[in-house]
Amino acid sequence: MKIGNRARTAARIVMSICTVFHCAASAFGQAVRGSISGLVTDQTGAIIPGATVKAVNDATGVARSTVTSDGGLYTFVSLNP
Repeated sequence: MKIGNRARTAARIVMSICTVFHCAASAFGQAVRGSISGLVTDQTGAIIPGATVKAVNDATGVARSTVTSDGGLYTFVSLNP
């Protein structure tokens, strides 16, 4: 069965449109915020609850702080890159 020029052209157009939509959808999946998390311990490896942890953006000087949980864990969410 032969495929005509019109059918071939239509197939190329459909594939091009699908590619554009696929690339556009992938671009929306990129995050514009970040997070930092960790565990605070002393030199012996003991967990330190209630410790104040500070994150500073060197470029802007903006600082955020948080306090570790009972398990020594901390998290900074929604940070600018």
